[in-house]
Amino acid sequence: MGFNKNELATIAKTGPDAFSVKLRSGEGDFWYAFVILARTLEEHRILTARGDIKSWRNLDDAVLFFEKTCPECLNFEIEIGAWVLARRIESAPDLQ
Repeated sequence: MGFNKNELATIAKTGPDAFSVKLRSGEGDFWYAFVILARTLEEHRILTARGDIKSWRNLDDAVLFFEKTCPECLNFEIEIGAWVLARRIESAPDLQ
């Protein structure tokens, strides 16, 4: 199961602490995103409009996708092998 861009934007509007995002490197040097819902701790993939699993060749494109789609995300991680780079914000930023 996964979410497309519009569904992700809807989830983001429910509250910035309702979810977190992880980017992981995968096969063929592509990046894949997972949305983890705080209530269930289930991981959901990001899907394209056609329902395929969304992937990015460049890490900066993946980060930009989330920066534009859900700028209110409080917890964002990038996993590179054994390393985890994280953005954690204690409270929601003022987006006005």
